[in-house]
Amino acid sequence: MRKILREIYPIGIFLLVAMAIMAPLYASGFVFLTDMVWGPNLNLADSMRNGIDPGFPIRALFVFLNLLIPAEVLQKIVLTLVLFLPGFTLYRLALRFMPQSLAVSAGMLYMINPHVYDRFMAGHWFVMLGYGFLPIMVLLFLRLLERADWRRFLVFAFAFSIYPILSLHWAYIASGFLLVLWVMQSKVYKVIKLGDQKLVRLKVSKVESEETESRKLENRKWKEFFERGVVFVGIFLVVNSFWIFGFFDDTRTFANIGMGDFEAFATLSDPTFGMFFNVAALYGFWSNDFLQFKDYFSWWWAVPIVVWVFFGLGAWREIRRRNDFALAMVCAFVPALLLSVGYGSALTRPIIDLFYGVVPFFRGLRDTEKISGVLAFAYALLVPFGVLYAISSLGRWFRMGEGMWVRVVSVIVVSIIPFLWAGTLLWGVLARVASHDYPFGWYESKRVLQEDPETRNVLFLPWHAYIRLNFAGYAMVGSPAQAFFSQPMITSNDTDNRFLLESEKSIWDDHVALLKSEVIPDDRDFWKSSDVTHIVVAKTDDWEGFSGIYNSPYFEEVYDSDSMVVFKLKYD
Repeated sequence: MRKILREIYPIGIFLLVAMAIMAPLYASGFVFLTDMVWGPNLNLADSMRNGIDPGFPIRALFVFLNLLIPAEVLQKIVLTLVLFLPGFTLYRLALRFMPQSLAVSAGMLYMINPHVYDRFMAGHWFVMLGYGFLPIMVLLFLRLLERADWRRFLVFAFAFSIYPILSLHWAYIASGFLLVLWVMQSKVYKVIKLGDQKLVRLKVSKVESEETESRKLENRKWKEFFERGVVFVGIFLVVNSFWIFGFFDDTRTFANIGMGDFEAFATLSDPTFGMFFNVAALYGFWSNDFLQFKDYFSWWWAVPIVVWVFFGLGAWREIRRRNDFALAMVCAFVPALLLSVGYGSALTRPIIDLFYGVVPFFRGLRDTEKISGVLAFAYALLVPFGVLYAISSLGRWFRMGEGMWVRVVSVIVVSIIPFLWAGTLLWGVLARVASHDYPFGWYESKRVLQEDPETRNVLFLPWHAYIRLNFAGYAMVGSPAQAFFSQPMITSNDTDNRFLLESEKSIWDDHVALLKSEVIPDDRDFWKSSDVTHIVVAKTDDWEGFSGIYNSPYFEEVYDSDSMVVFKLKYD
């Protein structure tokens, strides 16, 4: 029984912390986060309006689950899961290197930090899913390096193949980190597989002294490496074939990403401490539409300094103990920091320009700050060692020995750090995030559109990709039109970002601008050719700019309320 409890209690701890963050959000209604706006009915058509992307199977799964579970409940399950996953998976990886109690506190550090805070507030749940899956990939890769049999290889190959489905960005980032890990381990040792399936590690100097045997083993290793490479690529292409062949289509987002996107999503600096301090402290997210932990407390800067001290001590301790994994994390830390800063600094811009032109698919990482999750990963695994080393050193200094108290104090210190670093994440970000339902007028507008047999395409106003919803605490979120309505909705791509004015401009913008005229001109030929039958105006944000539609002879008002108005185009 004690053994079972020992295995289960970490799950309970991480689940309780996730629920402590989500507690106020379990109330009835939807959670409106910047890029996570759900409606009452999930449908595949909504997921496919911009083509089939890597996350399509996940969305399809939720559409199926929505037949049994309300969408608002599913949304809260997803948010709880993506908060729980980083802590638990990092804990499972940390068990390889440290005692269970310290591994739990390491998981807490990976679960609660400014990086998670920002991505949660932004509603980047796919990014958080990928961030939480990283420790699993690293664990499987380490097991493969230890014993490279076919079973472990196939497990790793299938796991990595589903990674892009969870998060394409994190699959890309993880591949870079795993490459660093592989290079660092290969540099110290050559791992050679013998005929009896056992693995031995022979130091490079010894291998070189046995040239003949080395040549045979090297040839065998490269032959096996090639075979597995072919199998790996085959598995990856089969698993991801549903999206990968259409990914480079000229109409898709990836094909249209330019340097302006890197400007638009450039990492932010701190006005007092500068760019590199800000990013190394896991801040720097490009959006400043919400308050961060450092906006509440003037002493916020002290916490990352403490983290860096313990991180340095932990790295020094583990590298001295010939921990190849710690060495790999330190080697990955600097490039991850530079890439995270990205277009936010003149010092790192040339690196991004170089990678954009040379490294395949790098331009897909236009928001380079998400790479700072690698820094959070390194902190979570090396800070506990630094704390343990510091506490044990103090014990020796004061001649107190190195008993159980050292571990207990170390666990307490590491467990406190996350809450001093991003503790405002708890209780719905100190009740700044809440659940809200769509107003009655939205549901009535949806009913009116569904009951009209002539309804085809519907134009949604206000004309912004992100609008401020007065019924959701004035949160600035992505347009909820496609998530809420079941009809084909025409919405704006304009994020109001000055760096993307040209790339986001479409044929619709000029025609929608005419609807703001005092006397709206006759533009019915365009609307008819576009098969637009209705216009819905949500009474939020700057909707008053379209009030002239009320008096236009070309539009018939079919529904009006304090939250929504529906117009039908008059073609006769």
